[in-house]
Formats: sequence, C-alpha cells, structure tokens
Amino acid sequence: MAEDMWQAFADSVEFMQDHYPIRRPSAKDIGAFERATGFTLPRSYCAFVKRFGPGRLGHDFILSAPGNPKNKKNVSLDVMVAEYRETFADPGSADDSDDPARVRRLVPFCDSKLQLWTIGWDPEEVTDPSGPEYAVYGVTRTGGVVRVADSFPDFVEGYVFDRYPKSTFNMDGTPFDPHRVFQRR
Repeated sequence: MAEDMWQAFADSVEFMQDHYPIRRPSAKDIGAFERATGFTLPRSYCAFVKRFGPGRLGHDFILSAPGNPKNKKNVSLDVMVAEYRETFADPGSADDSDDPARVRRLVPFCDSKLQLWTIGWDPEEVTDPSGPEYAVYGVTRTGGVVRVADSFPDFVEGYVFDRYPKSTFNMDGTPFDPHRVFQRR
C-alpha cells in the first residue's frame, strides 16, 4: 500500500488544522515506536500519519501518531499505548469486559469521546499479512468489545465516514451528518 492510497481520501475531505499543528511523524518515529512496543504498525496507517499527521477524523475520532510524546494535545501514540497498557497491566483488570484477553492485547490508536471508546488493533487478528493489516476493535468504558473494521483503511472510510454516521442520530432524532473533515492537531 503506497502513500498515494490516501489520495482519494485527501480529495474527498475538508482539511483544517490547529493554529500550531504537531509535526507529522517521521520514519524514525515510527521505527522507534515499533522497536519499543514490538508491534509492526499497519503500512496504511503509517502512510496516513506521515501524510496527514495526528488529528480528528469526522466529529468524534481523535487519531494518535508516533512521536511528540510531550505534546499538550494528547495525540502521541507512544503515550496512548503506554497508558493503556498500564491500565490493563494487572491480570484481573479487564475481567469485567466482554473479552478480557483481547482488551489486554489491543494496541490503541484512536479515542472516540462521544462514544466513550478506545479503538485499537488486535495484533493476533491479522487480516492482511502483506500489509500488515489488523482487525480494529472498539472497547467501551463499560467493557464492551466490538469489532468495527477489518483494517485501518476500512476504519477510516468504512466505519468513521460510512457505518458510524448511519447508526448515529442527532438529539432531535434526525440522521447524523457525516461531515467529512480531518483536523490536523
């Protein structure tokens, strides 16, 4: 999957950015993350964050990226993974969830504040070994575990901008507007 795989995405979304955006991760940042965690990031994700950086997808999804561990916008993948692993370090810490083993092994990369979900890859569920690509799961604050996508591209285009908006409604009961926006943090 080449970086140009995201050209259709770039052509179809509105881009915004914070006043002082965080730098995009480099190959060095990605390599350091992979060495520190022992997890090979999906190539599609690496191409995305190298091109667009960390940010907000749609109205609700905050995407983290390697590097920048001291940023004040809470979008460092390094910090997100470390905090998640610390939360579930105790053997019984995920026992209240639907799938404790999966919750413990997920590699989180995104938060959804409205749905109160942490979203991550399951390193044991490889969906494309050549990518690699992994199944994407959401973990609710109450311990529910839901498969949301087959891969990172399916998460971005399929879940964030297609399936999620169709299942969400505004306070007045009207369908949610799937505003196609990416705001670089």
